Amino acid sequence: MGEMDDAEVNRMMYFLPGKLKKAASRIAADFISETSLKEYYFPILQAIYYKDGITQKEITSYLPYDKSRVSVVVNELIDNGYVTDSGEGRSSCLHLTEEGRNASAVARMYNKIAFDKLFEGFTQAELCQTLQFFTKLDKRLDEILVEKEE
Repeated sequence: MGEMDDAEVNRMMYFLPGKLKKAASRIAADFISETSLKEYYFPILQAIYYKDGITQKEITSYLPYDKSRVSVVVNELIDNGYVTDSGEGRSSCLHLTEEGRNASAVARMYNKIAFDKLFEGFTQAELCQTLQFFTKLDKRLDEILVEKEE
């Protein structure tokens, strides 16, 4: 395989992430249109599902959201009865309610549908290779972000 030209590099760096987000949002819109859930609930619901008692600070380090965005969404989730906060003051300990566990199940179902739709036509070997690529890229992005914080 030859080298990519500058136009291809620009397209991949600037347009592909937005295009991926747009496609996932369209899938989500179709999937959740008959529920009271909002697409932006899904990542935070999933973070709490996978780590019961997670703090807002931990969610901020886990997801690409700043602390004010996490706080706004968590408060919305609490107001809508999906999440409870057993912490005091600044130390939040977030837990899913029964309704939150149901919403998290919907989110996981959406993730499966979106994954299947986005990667339709990929062979198992291509899926494995893609996962390896994204894992390596994610690790490198974390390294770059830590460098910038120091």
